[in-house]
Amino acid sequence: MEKILREPTPEDHNLRGRLYQVKDGAGQATFAEYDFKGNPISKLQETLQDYETEVNWDNAQTFDSTTYTTTSKHDALNRPVETVTPDSSKYIPTFNQGGDLDTVGVHLRGVKFPQNL
Repeated sequence: MEKILREPTPEDHNLRGRLYQVKDGAGQATFAEYDFKGNPISKLQETLQDYETEVNWDNAQTFDSTTYTTTSKHDALNRPVETVTPDSSKYIPTFNQGGDLDTVGVHLRGVKFPQNL
């Protein structure tokens, strides 16, 4: 059996024409994947080891070993229906018939039953 490995192309993750990476004084955020409508599905946040000094992105930077991942799911109206934060908490909004935000359920750090806000 032969396995062929390749780097993903922009088309594999719907990245064509989309924001891919943002670099700032805290580190870099990478939008790794979008759904077919252009909603971000996953975002990776990497923080700089030396965040106290001014960063020069022309030079190579060293990041902390932890990568913080946030994932999202969207409905047909492009509204987020579930967002999972790096600490595994889930944010689950519900909408009324008019499309307005009705309730927000939060599963803090993997708790089974949501807390409605």
